[in-house]
Amino acid sequence: MSADVHPTAVVHEGTILGDGVKVLEHAVVGKQPSLSPRSTAKREPLPPTVIGAGSIVSTGAIVFAGSVIGERCIIGDQSCVRERVRIGDDVVVGRGSLVENDTTIGALTKIQADAYITAYSTLEENVFIA
Repeated sequence: MSADVHPTAVVHEGTILGDGVKVLEHAVVGKQPSLSPRSTAKREPLPPTVIGAGSIVSTGAIVFAGSVIGERCIIGDQSCVRERVRIGDDVVVGRGSLVENDTTIGALTKIQADAYITAYSTLEENVFIA
């Protein structure tokens, strides 16, 4: 079984998609961040995005480079997962949510629609945010 990528989706070179992954309409996976000239962030290219088996990157969602998404996750419509985020298995990131850079989200966590998770956060397993 291979990944299913909608023709309007953008999957950047090097991205690793597990078996049964779905990347839906207008989603973007593996995007390198664009930095302000004043940004203090490192400017080297980030490693490829990894999306685990059976996960779904929904319509209009963006997953940045350097992030690893576990198996059977749902990245909801119009949500955004920034760079260097680690998401465990069976996690839901609800519609329109933003997970900022360098965040870790444990398995079985549910983040409901329009939630904002700040940079450098750690959410353990089975967390519910609404």
